[in-house]
Parts: sequence; structure tokens; C-alpha cells
Amino acid sequence: AKTENVNGALVAFKEVKRIQKQVYGKDHLKNAELLIEVAAIQNQLGNSDMAFRCYTEALRIRRSQLYINSPEIADALVSVGKMHQISDDHISSMECFEEAVAIYSKKQNCPELTDVYYLLGTSQLAKGDKKNGLSSLEKCLHSRENM
Repeated sequence: AKTENVNGALVAFKEVKRIQKQVYGKDHLKNAELLIEVAAIQNQLGNSDMAFRCYTEALRIRRSQLYINSPEIADALVSVGKMHQISDDHISSMECFEEAVAIYSKKQNCPELTDVYYLLGTSQLAKGDKKNGLSSLEKCLHSRENM
């Protein structure tokens, strides 16, 4: 019954997405929000390829519609980076996380920065970069202490 409910929700999401594209246009931020919600559901269902495509499309839309240092872009970068991390593509995940750190660092008192330092550090360690991995994890700890 739970799977039927989730599948029904996905069908409804796809219909809403189709209508939103018609009403707002392909690159409207509402579409990016919807894509992120669909990606999260797809990821929970184990459809990581579909989740990755939704997250990357949401990132593309946000990049086209928002200013370069927008926290919403950083949020999408973190989602894409996590998908890369899950598939053991640590180089791509590090690129996403490093860009997210650069964006979040411009924001004062940013709790998301702590989490991204942790994610970056774990990818760096998984890639064998102990020096930078340790540095990122230390930044994570320092950030948590200052919260």
C-alpha cells in the first residue's frame, strides 16, 4: 500500500510539473523546487539515476535564474554532490561541495556550511586526500563549536 501511495504521488508530481512548465515556462524557479521534491522521493525509492537527473536539472534552472552566490544554488550543489558521493564519484562530489562552501562562506552564521565541510571532508578522505580531509573536518568542528 505504501509503494502504491508513493507511486501515485509521483504520477501527481509529474502532472503538476507538466502543468507548471506550461504555465510558468521551462526555467521557472517553481519547477526547480518541484524537481528537488521529486528527486528526494526518487532517491527514497532507490531510483538514484532519476534523482540525480532531477537534482542536476534543478541546479541548472537555479543557475540560470538566480545570482551566482545564491544559497539556493549551494543547496542544489550539495544535493548533486551527495548523489556523486553515493556513487563513489568523489572528485565530482568534492567539486560540488567546494563550490557550495564558497557560496555559503559569504553568508553570515550559516549552519549549512558546517554540514558541507563534513561532506567535503568525507569525500576528500575517501579519495585518499588525508591532509585536506582532516582540514575540512577540523573546519566542520570549529564551525559547530561557534554555533
